[in-house]
Amino acid sequence: MTYDYIIIGGGLSGLLSGLYLKWLNPKINFLLLEKKAQIAPSHTWSCFKSDWPKELTPFLQTLPWTTWDSHEVHFYNLTKEIPVAYCSLKESELINYYTNTLHLPLYLNSEVIQNIWVASKNYYEIQVSHSNQSRLYTSYNLIEASGWPPLKGPKGYQKFYGLEFKFNQPHGFKKPLLMDATIDQYDGFRFMYVLPFSKTELFVEETFFSQSPQLDKIKSKNEIYKYIESKNLTHPEESYEEIGVLPLPFYPEMNSTILNSFFKFLRKYKSNQKPSHKIIGTQGFGFHPVTGYSLPFVLRQLVNLNKQKTYDKKPTFIYYLLNRFLFIGAKDHTRWKVFSYFYTRPLFIIKKFYSGQLSWFDWIIFFSSLNPPIPLKNAISVIFKTFKNRE
Repeated sequence: MTYDYIIIGGGLSGLLSGLYLKWLNPKINFLLLEKKAQIAPSHTWSCFKSDWPKELTPFLQTLPWTTWDSHEVHFYNLTKEIPVAYCSLKESELINYYTNTLHLPLYLNSEVIQNIWVASKNYYEIQVSHSNQSRLYTSYNLIEASGWPPLKGPKGYQKFYGLEFKFNQPHGFKKPLLMDATIDQYDGFRFMYVLPFSKTELFVEETFFSQSPQLDKIKSKNEIYKYIESKNLTHPEESYEEIGVLPLPFYPEMNSTILNSFFKFLRKYKSNQKPSHKIIGTQGFGFHPVTGYSLPFVLRQLVNLNKQKTYDKKPTFIYYLLNRFLFIGAKDHTRWKVFSYFYTRPLFIIKKFYSGQLSWFDWIIFFSSLNPPIPLKNAISVIFKTFKNRE
């Protein structure tokens, strides 16, 4: 049997691709392949509701979101409520919806060995190692959603460790606290990220914007417990843990693997040789350079999933320059000032920043201040090094 679609990768991008294709056409026949033998639900994906593409809204409303009307940020010098709806998807709930509610196909322990375009038959032959046995599938369309490629150039990191708790009594949090930076600052910019999924369920994550990818899981866990104890919360039951390290590149062109894939993809699009091959998610440029988050970008990529267009508008190089300001221009213990400054910008700037869609004019507004968070000489030094490194 030849499938309409084969999707490689059972993470956020792969799951959403399968769900969206089935929503578009309930009769569609597809297969989702995941190389892991087991998916341990340990992720929470979030975005502003304003990041939802309008044409995707009817589909997105069918997913198991938790949504809040607004969210907050806390800094030493600023406490602010942001009147923008915030939405989160738990991996456990998304997988349950995919497999148990809709009964869609998910083949675990299935690693793709190679895929070959058979022009004479207008389909792909995909060789898969499934539980140490070789299988051959055919499909008219191929979607690659296999996650992060290796990033070799200079970069910083957003690293995090989180725990979801269940309490016997209400925890008191009413809305998401995206950044509580009123805690000790070390190893770069450090804050707590808090999501109240119900009156008694609370997700708390310690997050760093650091120059080092090393994360002390035991220390982070202790710090999280200290944090909830400071809120007079005791005797929680742990539901699951989440851990991750996201690369934040200094240059958009630093990774030849990504660029080669991009230009190869452009050639396919222009020549119309393989219009049925899509690369989405982080592998297909679907991530925010400054935060590492992918959900808003994946949603925009879904819009073009069943169309010939194969790529989405990417953030400008100034996002990467901002990373260099953040990790080179700012000192570790003052890095929080960059984020505090960011939240003093107009609301439309904050929303467009997180969606990766700031224009040049927006950037002028973003940087315009009589009291910049980075010393001017440091900023000039970063810009000078940027041009020197690009020569």
